[in-house]
Amino acid sequence: MRLFVILCVLAVSPLIAQTTGLPFMNDFSVNGQGAGTVSNCNANITVQDSITVDISALPGAGVIGALSQSCSPGSLPIGLGTTTIDIDISTSQIWIDATNLLATGNPLNNFATANAAGAWSFSINAALPVGLLGWFQCAVVGAAYPGGVEMTQAHQVTNISVQCTAQPSTGPTGDDTTVNVVFQSAPFTFYGTTHNDVWINSNGNLTFTAGDTDFTSTQLEFLNDPEPRIAPCWDDFSPNAGGSVTYNENVATGQFDVSWINVPHFAAAVGDANSFCASLNLVTGEISLGWDTMGLNGGTSVDQIVGISPGSGLSLANNVDLSLPFAALSVNDAIYEDFSQVAFGAFDLAVNTRLFQPTGGPGAGPYQVF
Repeated sequence: MRLFVILCVLAVSPLIAQTTGLPFMNDFSVNGQGAGTVSNCNANITVQDSITVDISALPGAGVIGALSQSCSPGSLPIGLGTTTIDIDISTSQIWIDATNLLATGNPLNNFATANAAGAWSFSINAALPVGLLGWFQCAVVGAAYPGGVEMTQAHQVTNISVQCTAQPSTGPTGDDTTVNVVFQSAPFTFYGTTHNDVWINSNGNLTFTAGDTDFTSTQLEFLNDPEPRIAPCWDDFSPNAGGSVTYNENVATGQFDVSWINVPHFAAAVGDANSFCASLNLVTGEISLGWDTMGLNGGTSVDQIVGISPGSGLSLANNVDLSLPFAALSVNDAIYEDFSQVAFGAFDLAVNTRLFQPTGGPGAGPYQVF
């Protein structure tokens, strides 16, 4: 209620919409996303038990951070009317407060001041509730601001569960290596052909009939190589330099999981980590691909291929946007996104999953993805 009273004192009319943060004034990002963007209450930033908020402010500015369960752009102008509160202040919680008036005694308040360059950053690493956390918005306060206060954008933030976890059995450990694994509970049918084993390749893919150590991912090879292929992220990875490639089969459920966890890209800078996985349902033939943190050599690697292919030239080129649902027409249609073509932008599957589902029966195409 005190927040409501204080902000109403600052409010002026008419209502105007908060449009964007202003660099060095009130620009706000969450995990590197949202800087300079429109305060759109429908936009969503996904995180995984780790939140880093950054504000580009004036030197020495104070920060007030709030989290609300609803948002409406332009709902309450404050200061001199050049900025607006977009979150619902009646449902908001103040989690940091430079004034120490709205969240009195909060120990985080000691860290609520921008540095001499005007930069402010704060990280939260905890087991956060899974699902929508709410809408984050901050106020930057100080005598140098019009009316003494400016509002940042409001960002919707959702915490999702980790997609990929390490498995108990060790897969390939060297650079450009492969490991053959025989299924224990049942064979796996892929594009209508039954396979008793699978090859786990260190470079981010699974193949049938033979392993593949190729680190150059191209559409031509993806379609025409003799090995049918499932590629959660075919690229040049180096498990010998860090991370792990592991697998497990649950013989009770018929699920076969393969995980690449914190594996760096080849010749990447220290700290590069890529976590992704593939799950094969040996009963239904469904394939689930998932991605967590994807460093991709600081974003400089742009030639990933993600998807499924029967190989042997059985499919025509079929590069699609995997951020959208897609249904193939032919039983042998490959479904994939070749990011080197940049037809739909750079790699955008981090912190996501995609299900490739056979529609012609267990393991039989056409496949659809969603």
